[in-house]
Amino acid sequence: MSMKEIAIISGKGGTGKTSITAALASFEEKCSMIDCDVDAANLAIISEHEVIEEENFMQGKKYTINKDLCIECGKCISLCRFEAISDDYIINPVFCEGCGVCSFFCMARAVNSEDRDSGTIYTSRTPRGPFFHARLGIGEGNSGKLVARLREMNSMKLRNRTDIGVTYLDGPPGTGCPVIATISGVKAVLIVTEPSISAIHDLERISQLCRHFRIKIFLCINRADINTELSEKIRKFSADNDIELTGEIRHDPLFLKAQKEGKNLVEFASNDTAAELKKIHSALSDFITKG
Repeated sequence: MSMKEIAIISGKGGTGKTSITAALASFEEKCSMIDCDVDAANLAIISEHEVIEEENFMQGKKYTINKDLCIECGKCISLCRFEAISDDYIINPVFCEGCGVCSFFCMARAVNSEDRDSGTIYTSRTPRGPFFHARLGIGEGNSGKLVARLREMNSMKLRNRTDIGVTYLDGPPGTGCPVIATISGVKAVLIVTEPSISAIHDLERISQLCRHFRIKIFLCINRADINTELSEKIRKFSADNDIELTGEIRHDPLFLKAQKEGKNLVEFASNDTAAELKKIHSALSDFITKG
């Protein structure tokens, strides 16, 4: 059985994609999960899991100045575009972008570099299968490399497994590099939007990105009842752009109550919202099976 990946994404943050990702995975007997929103990795909060392995994520370089070799010529200070080097020749790691211009032009060879520890990668087990997630260090940038690493680890883990046919990727918001690293090569995406002006604007942007990569798009309106006029606008956008609207979820306070219990809504309650989530899962499963 070949492994298929479905990314749950949103043009903006706070639409509920993490809650929906966990709920969709709970309908599977076996599956794997990846939390690609490494800036704010929350999927682990509502997913039963046990961390079995940790590793450091090394990205870029960290630079320091050796005061014993430094001749204080000031060249590094004048060349640093990020103003990361103080007048007493100390490099501020928060401002430093790791470009290395200080090291390249230092005549005294006084600038040292070492690999930068940018975060932690976690390999976990769940009742349904493996789960890969990570957490960036404070102030660290996310270029998409960490997301790519998580997907690579998932592929390696599933290489010899025939019991897992689908991987759910909880994607980051926006349309930048981390999102591109999340959706590249996936079988389908589920865009989770909401009836708000900013969400509709970002829905248009993220759907354009998915069409650029020729990825099948499914759409879900979360909290669809909070503004019926804007929900109707989303429905029209879906129809005009040949995007399959797979479900509409009403505002349900049980999402929050489930989170407080460390569960997703499907595990927490059996109600109309859970039934709507099952409908969305069925549409995705049918597409995966036929594909």
